[in-house]
Formats: sequence, structure tokens, C-alpha cells
Amino acid sequence: MDTQTVELSIEGMTCDHCAVTIQRALTKVRGVERAAVSFPHKRAEITTTGAPPETLVRAVEKAGYHAAVNEPPKSRAALPRVTFTDPQVASVGVTEEEARTNGLDVMVSRLPLSYVPRALAARETRGLIKLVADRRTNRLVGAHILATEAGEMIQEPTLAIKYGISVDDLAAAFHPYLTLAEGIKLAAQTFTKDVKKLSCCAA
Repeated sequence: MDTQTVELSIEGMTCDHCAVTIQRALTKVRGVERAAVSFPHKRAEITTTGAPPETLVRAVEKAGYHAAVNEPPKSRAALPRVTFTDPQVASVGVTEEEARTNGLDVMVSRLPLSYVPRALAARETRGLIKLVADRRTNRLVGAHILATEAGEMIQEPTLAIKYGISVDDLAAAFHPYLTLAEGIKLAAQTFTKDVKKLSCCAA
């Protein structure tokens, strides 16, 4: 499995014991292979196999310190995957289970395709759209789609994860009516609204 290196700057350390405490907190995060924390340099270097940087920051904060990512890591968090079955399966980011295991407080949206106008018009309502977001930041951390054109639909969530777009921004963005891409907007709206009660033009 490919690894990536994440570097954090840390505030609040006053001694080497603080560095040890932070190191222990980081090594408990799923996906972390190694964590080196330097008290004099006020930073940590973490080798992971996919732990999101925000999860590492959260681990440091839970230990009682402040942390920030020093530079964008070479991450596979925004790498989409597509399985060309019928219907197709497409995913990007983490699953709900992975997010919870890594300590994120997540909110989840599930939208059956039977609520997407395009799917109804095409009489192809097999599948669903599932979005996973960090409750603290309101940012998307995972998207999973089962649909005939899931491979085409996954690109918007991929960009949302890569650039830190919030689910509110996804829900507010204009999407062409009677397209499967509109399903991403509806799924984002499902975090705060009951889409069953929306008219076809409300999206």
C-alpha cells in the first residue's frame, strides 16, 4: 500500500514529554505507520497509509495541543475509484466506518436514485448516493455512488474533497435540471432537508 508523509506544526508543547504524548496520540490513529514529534522544532512528521490530515490534526487537538498541516501532502484522499458493473460503483475519500474509526464526528446523507428526476425519466432508479461529511468543518470527506453512470457522477465529489468544498456549497450550487449530476446537489441537500418534500424545481 502506498504511503504518504504529513507534516504538522504544533503549538503548546513545553517539554519533551509533550512530544511523547503527541506521538502516542498520533500512533493510535488508524493508518499511521510512524510518527516523529520534535519539541525543539515544534513539528511532527507522520507516515500514513491514508489517514486524512484533518484526522491527524484532530488527534493532536484531543491530546491538548494545537496543530496545522504545514504543506499539502501527497494524498490519495481525492483519488476516485470506479467499478464498471451494472450499475456502476464509484467512490472517493473515506467510508463512514473509516471516518468514525479515525476519530471523525461525521454526518451522513443517503439518497436513493428514485428521488433523482433524471433517474426517474430514464426509468433507471437502481442505486443510491451516499455522502460522508465532517460535522466540525462541514466538508465532504467521502462519497459513494451506485448508479448506471456513477463513474461520471463521482468527479464533482472528488473536486469537493480535493479543494475542501463544504456540503452547503454543494447544496447551493446550480446544477442543470434533469441530469444525474443534479443527484449530488440533492444528496447534499439531504443533510439538512427532506428532499421528498421538495418540488422538482426546488433543486
